[in-house]
Amino acid sequence: MAKKKKRGHYCRICGASKPNEAFSGKGHAKHICKECSSLPQERKNELQHINQIDRIAGKYPRSRQDWEFLEKMSKNKKYPEAAEFAQMILGMSRSQSDGDDEENDLFGDWGQSKLSYSEFDEFAQGDIMSMIEDDIWDWISYRNGKLPNEKGKQQILKDICKNIAFGNGDSLILNDELNNVFDSILKQVVADLEKENKDDL
Repeated sequence: MAKKKKRGHYCRICGASKPNEAFSGKGHAKHICKECSSLPQERKNELQHINQIDRIAGKYPRSRQDWEFLEKMSKNKKYPEAAEFAQMILGMSRSQSDGDDEENDLFGDWGQSKLSYSEFDEFAQGDIMSMIEDDIWDWISYRNGKLPNEKGKQQILKDICKNIAFGNGDSLILNDELNNVFDSILKQVVADLEKENKDDL
C-alpha cells in the first residue's frame, strides 16, 4: 500500500508546502495557495517558472527536457527574474560538470542496491511520490495541458530512477509496482484537473 506523502499540500506557483487552510476550495484543486491566487497573472507565471527551475536545479542527472527548459528560460525577456535564475543554474552546471564526471568515475556504483518502491522506507517513498507528482505537473505545463502518454510515463520514471540512484545510494527498479504508483498519482492529478474545470464553469 502506498505511504502517505510526508509534505503538506503543494502550491505549484511558489513551490511551498502549506496547510489546507492556506488554500481556498478552488485553489486546493488547482494547487494554488491563497497568497499566490491574489497575485497578478504575470507574476504567477514567473513564479511558476522560477519554481520549475528550482526543482530542475536539484535534479541529477537532468533530462534533455530539463536542459531545453533551462536554455529557453535563460533567454526569456518577459520574465527577467526567471531568466537570471536559469542563467545562474546553467553557469553553475557547466563549471561543475568536469568535477562531477571525475567523482562519478572514482566512486562508480559502490555500495548501491537495487530496490523496488515498497523496499524503500516511508520517507523515501514520499520523496518518490512527490517527484512523480511534480514531474507530471511539469509535463502538463510544458505541453499546454496534455497528459503524459505511455512513452512520456516511461521517460518520467526512468529519469526519477536515475535521480533516486544518485540521491540515496540505492537504485530504484522500474517495474510494474512503480508503474502502478505512477498511474495512481496521475489519476489523482486528472481528478484535480477535472474538479478545476468544473469549478470554472
